Amino acid sequence: MDNSTVCRIEHVTSHYTTEDDTQKLVLDDISLDIRRGEFLAVLGRNGSGKSTLAKHLNAILLPSGGKVWVDGMDTTDEELLFEIRRRVGMVFQNPDNQLVSSVVEDDIAFGPENLGVSREEIRARVDEALEAVGLTEYKDRSPHMLSGGQKQRVAIAGIIAMRPDVVVLDEPTAMLDPKGRDEVMETMMLLNKGIHMTVVLITHFMEEAIMADRVCVLSDGKLALSGSPASVFSEEETLQKLGLTLPPAAAIAQGLRKEGYPIPKDCLTMDALAKAICPYLKEGFPCSH
Repeated sequence: MDNSTVCRIEHVTSHYTTEDDTQKLVLDDISLDIRRGEFLAVLGRNGSGKSTLAKHLNAILLPSGGKVWVDGMDTTDEELLFEIRRRVGMVFQNPDNQLVSSVVEDDIAFGPENLGVSREEIRARVDEALEAVGLTEYKDRSPHMLSGGQKQRVAIAGIIAMRPDVVVLDEPTAMLDPKGRDEVMETMMLLNKGIHMTVVLITHFMEEAIMADRVCVLSDGKLALSGSPASVFSEEETLQKLGLTLPPAAAIAQGLRKEGYPIPKDCLTMDALAKAICPYLKEGFPCSH
Protein backbone atom coordinates (compact mmCIF):
# COMPACT_ATOMS: atom_id res chain seq x y z
CA MET A 1 0.00 0.00 0.00
CA ASP A 2 1.63 3.27 -1.10
CA ASN A 3 1.79 6.43 1.02
CA SER A 4 -1.06 8.11 -0.87
CA THR A 5 -3.51 5.41 0.26
CA VAL A 6 -4.64 5.49 3.88
CA CYS A 7 -7.28 2.72 3.73
CA ARG A 8 -7.52 -0.16 1.28
CA ILE A 9 -10.53 -2.44 0.89
CA GLU A 10 -9.66 -5.55 -1.13
CA HIS A 11 -12.44 -7.84 -2.42
CA VAL A 12 -14.37 -7.52 0.84
CA THR A 13 -17.50 -9.53 1.48
CA SER A 14 -19.56 -9.32 4.64
CA HIS A 15 -22.37 -11.51 5.92
CA TYR A 16 -24.60 -11.56 8.98
CA THR A 17 -26.73 -14.36 10.36
CA THR A 18 -30.50 -13.78 10.35
CA GLU A 19 -32.95 -14.95 13.00
CA ASP A 20 -33.71 -18.08 10.98
CA ASP A 21 -29.96 -18.88 10.93
CA THR A 22 -29.40 -18.07 7.26
CA GLN A 23 -26.54 -15.96 5.91
CA LYS A 24 -27.40 -12.52 4.53
CA LEU A 25 -24.83 -10.98 2.17
CA VAL A 26 -24.32 -7.26 2.93
CA LEU A 27 -21.09 -6.44 1.06
CA ASP A 28 -20.32 -8.27 -2.16
CA ASP A 29 -16.70 -8.20 -3.40
CA ILE A 30 -16.03 -4.50 -2.66
CA SER A 31 -12.62 -3.09 -3.61
CA LEU A 32 -11.83 0.56 -2.86
CA ASP A 33 -8.80 2.69 -2.04
CA ILE A 34 -9.25 5.78 0.15
CA ARG A 35 -6.62 8.38 -0.57
CA ARG A 36 -4.88 10.30 2.17
CA GLY A 37 -6.42 13.77 2.57
CA GLU A 38 -9.46 13.20 0.36
CA PHE A 39 -13.13 13.79 1.13
CA LEU A 40 -14.99 10.65 0.07
CA ALA A 41 -18.79 10.46 0.15
CA VAL A 42 -20.49 7.06 0.11
CA LEU A 43 -24.10 7.10 -1.08
CA GLY A 44 -26.78 4.47 -1.24
CA ARG A 45 -30.30 3.60 -0.24
CA ASN A 46 -31.08 2.02 3.13
CA GLY A 47 -29.77 -1.53 3.07
CA SER A 48 -27.19 -0.83 0.37
CA GLY A 49 -24.30 -1.72 2.71
CA LYS A 50 -22.81 1.74 3.22
CA SER A 51 -22.93 1.72 7.05
CA THR A 52 -21.53 -1.80 7.10
CA LEU A 53 -18.67 -0.60 4.91
CA ALA A 54 -18.00 2.27 7.33
CA LYS A 55 -17.72 -0.11 10.28
CA HIS A 56 -15.09 -2.15 8.46
CA LEU A 57 -12.77 0.86 8.30
CA ASN A 58 -11.87 0.74 11.98
CA ALA A 59 -12.53 -2.94 12.69
CA ILE A 60 -15.92 -2.57 14.40
CA LEU A 61 -16.79 -5.25 11.84
CA LEU A 62 -14.36 -7.68 10.23
CA PRO A 63 -14.72 -8.97 6.67
CA SER A 64 -16.17 -12.40 5.97
CA GLY A 65 -13.84 -12.48 2.99
CA GLY A 66 -11.14 -10.21 1.60
CA LYS A 67 -9.03 -7.71 3.54
CA VAL A 68 -9.19 -4.20 4.94
CA TRP A 69 -5.91 -2.35 5.49
CA VAL A 70 -5.39 0.87 7.48
CA ASP A 71 -1.97 2.40 6.86
CA GLY A 72 -0.78 -1.08 5.93
CA MET A 73 -2.29 -2.70 9.06
CA ASP A 74 -4.61 -5.67 8.64
CA THR A 75 -7.85 -5.02 10.58
CA THR A 76 -8.11 -8.71 11.49
CA ASP A 77 -4.86 -8.53 13.49
CA GLU A 78 -6.06 -8.19 17.10
CA GLU A 79 -2.68 -6.88 18.24
CA LEU A 80 -3.13 -3.87 15.93
CA LEU A 81 -6.72 -3.09 16.93
CA PHE A 82 -5.88 -0.22 19.30
CA GLU A 83 -3.63 1.47 16.73
CA ILE A 84 -6.17 1.00 13.92
CA ARG A 85 -8.92 2.63 15.99
CA ARG A 86 -6.58 5.44 16.95
CA ARG A 87 -5.96 6.12 13.25
CA VAL A 88 -9.62 5.89 12.18
CA GLY A 89 -12.20 7.75 14.28
CA MET A 90 -15.94 7.11 13.96
CA VAL A 91 -18.86 9.52 14.38
CA PHE A 92 -22.30 7.93 14.39
CA GLN A 93 -25.84 9.01 13.61
CA ASN A 94 -27.11 9.79 17.11
CA PRO A 95 -24.85 12.25 18.96
CA ASP A 96 -26.53 11.49 22.30
CA ASN A 97 -25.10 7.97 22.15
CA GLN A 98 -21.55 9.36 21.94
CA LEU A 99 -21.63 11.89 24.77
CA VAL A 100 -20.05 10.57 27.97
CA SER A 101 -19.67 13.63 30.22
CA SER A 102 -21.81 16.41 31.67
CA VAL A 103 -19.39 19.14 30.49
CA VAL A 104 -18.42 19.74 26.85
CA GLU A 105 -14.65 20.06 27.36
CA ASP A 106 -14.58 16.96 29.59
CA ASP A 107 -16.39 15.01 26.90
CA ILE A 108 -13.81 16.04 24.31
CA ALA A 109 -10.97 15.14 26.69
CA PHE A 110 -12.30 11.62 27.24
CA GLY A 111 -10.68 10.07 24.15
CA PRO A 112 -7.17 11.52 24.63
CA GLU A 113 -7.26 10.53 28.32
CA ASN A 114 -7.90 6.92 27.28
CA LEU A 115 -4.93 7.16 24.92
CA GLY A 116 -2.69 8.09 27.84
CA VAL A 117 -1.99 11.61 26.57
CA SER A 118 -0.41 13.99 29.11
CA ARG A 119 -2.62 16.55 30.89
CA GLU A 120 -0.90 19.49 29.19
CA GLU A 121 -1.30 17.91 25.76
CA ILE A 122 -4.95 17.09 26.46
CA ARG A 123 -5.61 20.73 27.32
CA ALA A 124 -4.04 21.84 24.05
CA ARG A 125 -5.94 19.24 22.02
CA VAL A 126 -9.29 20.12 23.61
CA ASP A 127 -8.78 23.81 22.91
CA GLU A 128 -7.80 23.10 19.30
CA ALA A 129 -10.77 20.77 18.78
CA LEU A 130 -13.21 23.28 20.27
CA GLU A 131 -11.89 25.97 17.97
CA ALA A 132 -12.03 23.65 14.95
CA VAL A 133 -15.76 22.97 15.43
CA GLY A 134 -16.58 26.52 16.54
CA LEU A 135 -17.68 25.66 20.07
CA THR A 136 -15.06 27.35 22.27
CA GLU A 137 -17.68 29.50 24.00
CA TYR A 138 -19.64 26.35 24.93
CA LYS A 139 -16.77 24.49 26.61
CA ASP A 140 -18.29 24.76 30.12
CA ARG A 141 -21.83 23.89 29.04
CA SER A 142 -23.59 20.57 29.37
CA PRO A 143 -23.59 18.86 25.95
CA HIS A 144 -27.09 17.59 26.64
CA MET A 145 -28.37 21.17 26.68
CA LEU A 146 -27.05 21.92 23.17
CA SER A 147 -28.86 21.68 19.84
CA GLY A 148 -28.59 18.53 17.75
CA GLY A 149 -26.05 20.11 15.41
CA GLN A 150 -23.95 21.37 18.32
CA LYS A 151 -24.02 17.93 19.97
CA GLN A 152 -22.78 16.34 16.79
CA ARG A 153 -20.00 18.92 16.57
CA VAL A 154 -18.99 18.01 20.16
CA ALA A 155 -18.82 14.36 19.07
CA ILE A 156 -16.66 15.35 16.09
CA ALA A 157 -14.42 17.44 18.37
CA GLY A 158 -13.93 14.40 20.59
CA ILE A 159 -12.64 12.49 17.57
CA ILE A 160 -10.43 15.39 16.43
CA ALA A 161 -8.80 15.52 19.87
CA MET A 162 -7.64 11.94 19.37
CA ARG A 163 -5.71 13.08 16.26
CA PRO A 164 -6.83 10.33 13.86
CA ASP A 165 -5.70 10.14 10.25
CA VAL A 166 -9.26 9.44 9.07
CA VAL A 167 -12.69 10.51 10.32
CA VAL A 168 -15.58 8.30 9.24
CA LEU A 169 -19.01 9.87 9.72
CA ASP A 170 -21.91 7.42 9.47
CA GLU A 171 -25.09 9.36 8.60
CA PRO A 172 -24.08 12.19 10.98
CA THR A 173 -26.86 14.55 9.87
CA ALA A 174 -29.73 12.04 9.61
CA MET A 175 -31.31 13.16 12.91
CA LEU A 176 -30.66 16.89 12.51
CA ASP A 177 -32.72 19.81 11.26
CA PRO A 178 -31.45 21.83 8.25
CA LYS A 179 -29.51 24.27 10.46
CA GLY A 180 -27.80 21.41 12.30
CA ARG A 181 -27.00 19.68 9.02
CA ASP A 182 -25.37 22.86 7.68
CA GLU A 183 -23.28 23.20 10.88
CA VAL A 184 -22.00 19.64 10.63
CA MET A 185 -21.25 19.89 6.90
CA GLU A 186 -19.30 23.11 7.45
CA THR A 187 -17.31 21.34 10.17
CA MET A 188 -16.52 18.43 7.86
CA MET A 189 -15.29 20.77 5.16
CA LEU A 190 -13.07 22.55 7.69
CA LEU A 191 -11.58 19.23 8.83
CA ASN A 192 -10.81 18.23 5.27
CA LYS A 193 -9.77 21.47 3.60
CA GLY A 194 -8.55 23.33 6.70
CA ILE A 195 -6.53 20.71 8.58
CA HIS A 196 -6.22 18.17 5.72
CA MET A 197 -7.86 15.27 7.53
CA THR A 198 -9.20 12.38 5.46
CA VAL A 199 -13.00 12.41 5.68
CA VAL A 200 -15.33 9.56 4.76
CA LEU A 201 -18.99 10.60 4.82
CA ILE A 202 -21.72 7.96 4.73
CA THR A 203 -24.99 9.60 3.74
CA HIS A 204 -28.26 9.22 1.87
CA PHE A 205 -28.54 12.99 1.33
CA MET A 206 -27.41 13.47 -2.25
CA GLU A 207 -26.73 17.19 -1.82
CA GLU A 208 -24.18 16.47 0.94
CA ALA A 209 -22.02 14.52 -1.51
CA ILE A 210 -21.62 17.56 -3.78
CA MET A 211 -18.78 18.87 -1.60
CA ALA A 212 -16.78 15.63 -1.75
CA ASP A 213 -13.71 15.03 -3.90
CA ARG A 214 -15.08 11.63 -4.86
CA VAL A 215 -18.42 9.86 -4.63
CA CYS A 216 -19.04 6.12 -4.40
CA VAL A 217 -22.52 4.68 -4.77
CA LEU A 218 -23.39 1.30 -3.25
CA SER A 219 -26.32 -0.85 -4.30
CA ASP A 220 -27.14 -4.29 -2.89
CA GLY A 221 -23.66 -4.51 -1.41
CA LYS A 222 -21.87 -3.76 -4.67
CA LEU A 223 -19.94 -0.69 -5.80
CA ALA A 224 -22.24 0.64 -8.53
CA LEU A 225 -20.64 4.00 -9.36
CA SER A 226 -17.45 5.85 -8.44
CA GLY A 227 -16.01 9.16 -9.56
CA SER A 228 -16.15 12.90 -9.09
CA PRO A 229 -19.52 14.38 -7.99
CA ALA A 230 -19.97 15.83 -11.48
CA SER A 231 -19.38 12.49 -13.20
CA VAL A 232 -21.55 10.48 -10.80
CA PHE A 233 -24.44 12.94 -10.91
CA SER A 234 -24.32 12.97 -14.70
CA GLU A 235 -25.45 9.31 -14.58
CA GLU A 236 -29.11 10.23 -14.04
CA GLU A 237 -30.62 7.07 -15.51
CA THR A 238 -28.32 4.80 -13.51
CA LEU A 239 -29.03 6.68 -10.30
CA GLN A 240 -32.78 6.41 -10.93
CA LYS A 241 -32.45 2.64 -11.41
CA LEU A 242 -30.63 2.54 -8.06
CA GLY A 243 -33.50 4.42 -6.41
CA LEU A 244 -31.60 7.68 -6.01
CA THR A 245 -32.47 11.19 -7.17
CA LEU A 246 -30.20 14.01 -8.27
CA PRO A 247 -29.49 16.95 -5.95
CA PRO A 248 -31.91 19.82 -6.77
CA ALA A 249 -29.40 22.02 -8.63
CA ALA A 250 -28.05 19.07 -10.61
CA ALA A 251 -31.59 18.03 -11.57
CA ILE A 252 -32.41 21.54 -12.83
CA ALA A 253 -29.13 21.72 -14.75
CA GLN A 254 -29.82 18.32 -16.30
CA GLY A 255 -33.26 19.48 -17.41
CA LEU A 256 -31.82 22.61 -19.00
CA ARG A 257 -29.19 20.57 -20.85
CA LYS A 258 -31.98 18.40 -22.27
CA GLU A 259 -33.57 21.60 -23.59
CA GLY A 260 -30.34 22.44 -25.36
CA TYR A 261 -28.76 24.90 -22.96
CA PRO A 262 -25.00 24.26 -22.55
CA ILE A 263 -25.02 24.13 -18.75
CA PRO A 264 -21.72 22.64 -17.46
CA LYS A 265 -21.96 19.25 -15.77
CA ASP A 266 -20.20 20.59 -12.70
CA CYS A 267 -23.14 22.89 -11.87
CA LEU A 268 -24.13 21.02 -8.73
CA THR A 269 -24.99 23.90 -6.38
CA MET A 270 -27.59 26.63 -6.69
CA ASP A 271 -24.84 29.28 -6.74
CA ALA A 272 -23.04 27.58 -9.64
CA LEU A 273 -26.33 27.10 -11.48
CA ALA A 274 -27.28 30.75 -11.02
CA LYS A 275 -24.00 31.87 -12.57
CA ALA A 276 -24.46 29.47 -15.47
CA ILE A 277 -27.99 30.60 -16.36
CA CYS A 278 -27.48 34.35 -15.86
CA PRO A 279 -26.53 34.94 -19.52
CA TYR A 280 -29.73 33.19 -20.65
CA LEU A 281 -31.87 35.17 -18.20
CA LYS A 282 -30.57 38.37 -19.84
CA GLU A 283 -31.58 36.94 -23.21
CA GLY A 284 -34.99 35.91 -21.89
CA PHE A 285 -34.31 32.19 -22.46
CA PRO A 286 -34.99 32.28 -26.22
CA CYS A 287 -36.62 29.25 -27.80
CA SER A 288 -33.77 28.92 -30.26
CA HIS A 289 -30.47 28.20 -28.50
